[in-house]
Amino acid sequence: MPQSDIFTICTILGGLVSLGYFWDKILGLFGRGPEIKWVHLGYPTESGLQQKIEKAGFSVRWASENNLANKKDSSVVTIKHLFRKSSIFKVKSGNDNLVLVKKGTHNP
Repeated sequence: MPQSDIFTICTILGGLVSLGYFWDKILGLFGRGPEIKWVHLGYPTESGLQQKIEKAGFSVRWASENNLANKKDSSVVTIKHLFRKSSIFKVKSGNDNLVLVKKGTHNP
């Protein structure tokens, strides 16, 4: 068997092994819903996320996950990433989780 055929076969097999190894991550990119990042109450300030959102004209606060439907004037903070799923931020709090939301502070 010529050496070029061996390299071709090895390249194909290596690609298949890599695909199998990363298959769950690849499927995760196309999965439903954003990735949930479990954080602590001070995360928005400590990470600089709150400052970025406020600079864009929004206020930031934690809202009860069970009451999100009642928050018509607020939206869940969603961070979009280039090569992975978008993220939302939650805090475990007793029987109800808290979700990071933003609300516009100016009128367009």
